[in-house]
Amino acid sequence: MPPLQAAEPADRSRERLASRHLQTGSGAPAAGVGSREEAARLLGASDRAMEDLDGRTRWREDQAQLDELLERLEAELGPEPYAEGRELSLENAIGWARRARGERKRPERGWESLTPTELRVAELVAEGLTNPQIGERMFISRGTVKVHLSHIFAKLGTSTRAELAAEATRRASREADLS
Repeated sequence: MPPLQAAEPADRSRERLASRHLQTGSGAPAAGVGSREEAARLLGASDRAMEDLDGRTRWREDQAQLDELLERLEAELGPEPYAEGRELSLENAIGWARRARGERKRPERGWESLTPTELRVAELVAEGLTNPQIGERMFISRGTVKVHLSHIFAKLGTSTRAELAAEATRRASREADLS
């Protein structure tokens, strides 16, 4: 799907990210959405997109995690948000995901640019956890951890887990000294 002509670069990037998450079926957890309702809607949209895209399927372990997430979300919220997401076409789901995220209030680079999820991933990398271990701890797939790491590397200007771990340790040490 071509990006909207009038979109700003950040909007186009968000649109591509939302499209990739919906088309790969990683849905809301991968998109890093801010509310449980948004997560349930995006999970529904992701499931619909998987069916619409020639019946693609997810990895068995990813599907099990998403099934568990959906069960928890529906127990808390009821079935409506998921059902609303399933009603969206891929194009409408991408548009909704872009609007739902709102205006970006963080800088583009540095530690302050990281989302809460990215910060948690960075902390767990600094603790020495592997991608599968991080995914298990955070209830996200290995692939989602990998996507978060690529965003973290780009935002911090690092290129390896070792560099990230060193930077995270230095940052934690500085913050401990200040408190």
